[in-house]
Amino acid sequence: MARILIADDDLITRMELSEMLDSAGHDLVGEAETGQQAIQMARNFHPDLIVMDIVMPGGMDGIAAAEKIKKESDTAIVFISGYGDPEYIERAKRLEPFGYVMKPFEEREVKAFIEIALHKREMELKLRNAHELLKKSEEKYRLLFEMSNEGVCLHEMIHDPTGKAVDYKILDVNSAYENITGMAKKDVVGKKASEVYGVGIPPFLNAYAKVVESGKPTRFEQYFPPMEKFLRISAFSLEKGKFATVCTDLTGRKAIEKALRETETKYSTVFHASPVCINFTGLEDGRLVEMNDACTQVMGYERDEILGKTTLEIGAWPEPEKRTEYIDHIKRKGGFDNKEITSKKKNGETFIGLWSVRKIEMGGEEYLVNALVDITERKLAEKALLESQNHFKDFAEMLPEVVFETDKNLNITFVNKKTYEITGYTEQDFINGLSGFDMLAPEERKRAKENLAERLFGGKIKTVEYVGLRKDGSTYPILLNASPIKKGDAVIGFRGVIMDITDMKKEGNS
Repeated sequence: MARILIADDDLITRMELSEMLDSAGHDLVGEAETGQQAIQMARNFHPDLIVMDIVMPGGMDGIAAAEKIKKESDTAIVFISGYGDPEYIERAKRLEPFGYVMKPFEEREVKAFIEIALHKREMELKLRNAHELLKKSEEKYRLLFEMSNEGVCLHEMIHDPTGKAVDYKILDVNSAYENITGMAKKDVVGKKASEVYGVGIPPFLNAYAKVVESGKPTRFEQYFPPMEKFLRISAFSLEKGKFATVCTDLTGRKAIEKALRETETKYSTVFHASPVCINFTGLEDGRLVEMNDACTQVMGYERDEILGKTTLEIGAWPEPEKRTEYIDHIKRKGGFDNKEITSKKKNGETFIGLWSVRKIEMGGEEYLVNALVDITERKLAEKALLESQNHFKDFAEMLPEVVFETDKNLNITFVNKKTYEITGYTEQDFINGLSGFDMLAPEERKRAKENLAERLFGGKIKTVEYVGLRKDGSTYPILLNASPIKKGDAVIGFRGVIMDITDMKKEGNS
């Protein structure tokens, strides 16, 4: 059912047409008596078709009204007229109406013209829509073509008389192609590939020929010497004899990949050569997935014995609940550094390790990268040193003389309790900071420095008499014997004894 408007100044004609349209099942949207009314009703009701009389009153005939309506809409026009004047017919033809019916008319004739007109209008609308869609599609793909970050190039294959592909011509390129190749569009379009790239055989000719012949797309990555670039190229067939290529410049990415491979090689070398036990374990289950040679020395296992097993399965945790505590901390904080832990070797021996760990992600799963240093010997040495120091301090407290230790800058780090009695200084005074020279009279300090320097450069250990200085400023005669404390070849401090010889001096004088 179509929406139809009748425009005719004759009432009888309008009535006849109305009955015809109603019997044909169409919807009459309005009746106009003048050209101006027809224009206004067309604007208001948007009919599919107008049956328009040519000669109408009001200063505007049907042809002029139809011309105005066609500029504003796609409504179909069928003219009816009782005049066969060539002038009217010629004017009407210029509007390309969908029909022209002469009065008087037969119902069958009018219905046929209307149906034909409606069908033609429907076909025209479909064709117009198709053209608009095609235009929009072309605009869209042209926009995609120009805006693509990848170089797009359209080609036409060139064959010799035998049908063999020998070259291809460049038909169009986008701006990304210009950026990748460094060649302007005006310098390549319309030219042969062999000419553009300056080579005898056009680049990738065989691959492109197969695409054109088979219609199947292809994709490959290859270094392109003429441009000194590594390219990824996708090629696909268009219409017969034509094809398109889309290329991506991989040169930067390939350089990064090469650098990464070199970096991975370096880190792999460091990993396997490191004297520190480094291994990778699953975060949740503690399953060992990789380890270096140092781990076999620390743990006592060969690689094949423990890779794929969990640290709990090999009994590395004497207290398994400790691992749970540490893993909870790692999940929250991401890792820690230099945590002292107790672990167990293959032979059942326990050892003290210094554990540093970081949580990482590989392949979508969480792992731990662990660094473990066996510090058992160091801890035993520290324990022995502490015991030795305690023995020294116990012995020092038994002596009736001043016993002291300093750092390498002669700042006093230890004195026995007898020192407080002899010098008058308190424990807090030494905590606040005193130098070994503070216990010597000012006039003695230069000589003491000279003797100390001589001792450092290999001089004999000897006892030297000085004038000592108490906290209250009083002086007294002393004998001082000091020797350097060494760690390896380095002097890290001094240790010595000061004897108050006041009574000895008195006895000597008497």
